[in-house]
Amino acid sequence: MISSLVWILTGWSLDPGPLIDLALGAALYARGCQRLRRKAGGRAKLPSWRIACYAAGLVSLAFAFFSPIATFDDRYFFVHMLQHLLIGWLTPPLLWFGAPLAPTLWGLPDSARLRVGSWLSPKRSLGRLCLGLTTPYVSLPIFLIVVAVWHVPSFYDAAQGHTLIHNLEHLTFFVAGLLYWWPIVPPTRGRRRLAPMSGGLLYLLATATEGGLIGGVFTFSDLVIYPFYLHPTSSVGLSPLTDQHLAGIVMWLLGGLIDATAAFILVGAYLAWEEWRVSPAQ
Repeated sequence: MISSLVWILTGWSLDPGPLIDLALGAALYARGCQRLRRKAGGRAKLPSWRIACYAAGLVSLAFAFFSPIATFDDRYFFVHMLQHLLIGWLTPPLLWFGAPLAPTLWGLPDSARLRVGSWLSPKRSLGRLCLGLTTPYVSLPIFLIVVAVWHVPSFYDAAQGHTLIHNLEHLTFFVAGLLYWWPIVPPTRGRRRLAPMSGGLLYLLATATEGGLIGGVFTFSDLVIYPFYLHPTSSVGLSPLTDQHLAGIVMWLLGGLIDATAAFILVGAYLAWEEWRVSPAQ
């Protein structure tokens, strides 16, 4: 048992594709922050807590792709579920809290920055598309559909193993997560897409309900849902059914914790805004 745990804890790997992407994201953000600080006369353009959030988002992705989570995601269902939650639920809001758009643009060479900035202008087709995809009425259905489709047994089993379909699954979770969290944690100074109380909590409730239902099926089912995991009891003593139950609990606990934290932040932001709104009248 001890040797098995040591084997799992030491199962780190370095996939060159995600490693290059993470290194590039970190380098552009750091260079952009430095250039913006010089532009502001030495004053920091971004608060340190935003930089820390962006760094935490990169660390979350690193755990998803390089830690034993990535090594054993095709062997244990609960590990794969944890990986999905890191990619689609936890990393996107942390990255958006880091307000990465301006630093990343300023991290590019000047000619590339101007070109990409013009492409993202609301007057251009790409800019209008991005604005449309990040509206709550579009981003929420996209996220719900992506989550539902990839948990259909035929699609889920097809995505197992380190294959192109597996990479596509992770990419769609990540992109859908970025779109989903934008109205909750807008990374720009523009008008928020959702009012904290009237829209934000209902928005979070929709995904929490879907996650709770899927997690409940995994936790309480007496049958193994995904044939891919019909392997003998593993070296750490997990049967396929116990592995599935753990996956449901992971989805409930971690997914619920992320949704509850987001709801708490929304309520806190609303109360702070209300206090600011009425304070001049006092």
